[in-house]
Amino acid sequence: MATILREKFTANVKEPFVFFIVGGHINNVLRPDKWLPIVWQFVKLIRYVQTHPETGCLGGNTYLRIFPFGMIFQAYWRSYDDLEHWARSKSEGHLGAWQDYLNRIGWGGQLAIYHELYVVEPGKFEAVYGNSAPYGLSKAMGAVSITGRAHNARGRINPNDESVSEAPLIPLPPNP
Repeated sequence: MATILREKFTANVKEPFVFFIVGGHINNVLRPDKWLPIVWQFVKLIRYVQTHPETGCLGGNTYLRIFPFGMIFQAYWRSYDDLEHWARSKSEGHLGAWQDYLNRIGWGGQLAIYHELYVVEPGKFEAVYGNSAPYGLSKAMGAVSITGRAHNARGRINPNDESVSEAPLIPLPPNP
């Protein structure tokens, strides 16, 4: 079980990274012969990148949706080049899974797929956590205590903005 940090913290980001969301949902539950093998391959790909840091995947979270039934993998990658290299590699599984999707589903409509990719620069995002184990970006990049101007979103995005107070808007109770 992960240790809960009983403080306010943010992600320790010093280099650009890629935020990648990939998922799908079932459009026709009556055709598991079409979509179940693809879903299983998706699960295997997620497990693979999460257990092989050499791919460039820094970590991520998997979510299930109820209606329409689907799955989403939200991941953090070291770089676009790492993600592209993994996706195009003939030995890492993604190309085979994509080919299988096209052969089984194509544009027949039984299974929807999507992905979104964002290249994020340090200081061009905002993340805050409290009374939590490191999660999401802070788990992928490391957690760092919030001090000074970083007590609010504007200060985390621009720590040199002198118009931002170094004191929190609402005083934080002492940490026991």
